[in-house]
Amino acid sequence: MKRNDAGEVFNDIYTTLLEKQREIGDMVDSYISNTPKNTPSTIIQPAVNILDEDETVVVSVDLPGIEREKIKIDITESFIELTADYRDEIDVEKNYLTRERYSEIIERKISLPEGLDINNTGAKFEGGVLSVTIPKIVETPDESNFEVKVD
Repeated sequence: MKRNDAGEVFNDIYTTLLEKQREIGDMVDSYISNTPKNTPSTIIQPAVNILDEDETVVVSVDLPGIEREKIKIDITESFIELTADYRDEIDVEKNYLTRERYSEIIERKISLPEGLDINNTGAKFEGGVLSVTIPKIVETPDESNFEVKVD
């Protein structure tokens, strides 16, 4: 192999490695940003906190940029299922240099602890945070059945 041929082979290998490095970098960036490149829509799972208070359980969900009317909450004794749509309107007249904001479908299924009164659930949406408050079932002792200890 001549010296020039070896140089060309080295340049080809080097160029291929640089391209692969760029592709891997793009994949990592897409994964970290939770927005896959060249994808018109994606499913997002928002961050959730579940707070156990004395008489209630409060589920807080981050939903920045979502309109109240686009939020749907379904609740059962076992879980809350949350869905919302975020539509980024595309202005075709503009010349975007980078466009990473797309339509998103937000879905989250949140397991609930036992002993909640889901029929009296309340929800509020302020500052991009949805708070769902579920009262706990208050157990009243059964007055007809009790044990008497005999000494």
